[in-house]
Amino acid sequence: MAGGHRKTGRLYILLDLIAAQAAFYSAVLLRFGRLHPLPPFFDGSSYLFYSLLVLVLYSLILGAWGIGRGRLPALGGLLKAVLTLGVVANVLPFYFQGFAFSRFVFMGFSLLSLFYGLGWRFVFFILIESPSLAHLARERVVLAAARERLAALERAAGGFAAGRFEVVGHAVDCPSTDEAQDKSPAVCLEELPVLARRCRADLVLLDPEGIRPSRWL
Repeated sequence: MAGGHRKTGRLYILLDLIAAQAAFYSAVLLRFGRLHPLPPFFDGSSYLFYSLLVLVLYSLILGAWGIGRGRLPALGGLLKAVLTLGVVANVLPFYFQGFAFSRFVFMGFSLLSLFYGLGWRFVFFILIESPSLAHLARERVVLAAARERLAALERAAGGFAAGRFEVVGHAVDCPSTDEAQDKSPAVCLEELPVLARRCRADLVLLDPEGIRPSRWL
């Protein structure tokens, strides 16, 4: 699962880079109606230059804001990355006169990067609601509950979001040596952090009912 997570993370970065490239060319077409000659070379080499520049700069920005580290593509990280990209794109022409051309292209590039980034995320979240594709974003889950409520919590997790949860561990409000339904030994709440790390869990689902707040906090 860890390897699968790294692969999906790289996919999210790749899709955002494609979105940024599409945004740049779309902004040029909206402004000029064609692939207008741009500085610094005023021929096709300029577009290759800007494509590589976007690739390098945006890769660094996406990495800095943690895009691709989560199980699912985050919206907050995208907003921060696009804002940073917009600032860089609009500041560069002030320091490098060879980049200076239509401000509309720079502004359109920033806005369209956000639009296209949100677009593929919207499609992604629709697709993973399908049972046949839910495994693409399946999350490893540890369940924590009072002993008598653990079975109900597991049933609820199993029926949620087209099977997007894979239960990999159990924790109860008392020491236990019994086997849980997935044949993984249930541990005491005090051991929950160790269990979550050992199982490489993406999240913990906690049912606080019947557990003293001082325990589950």
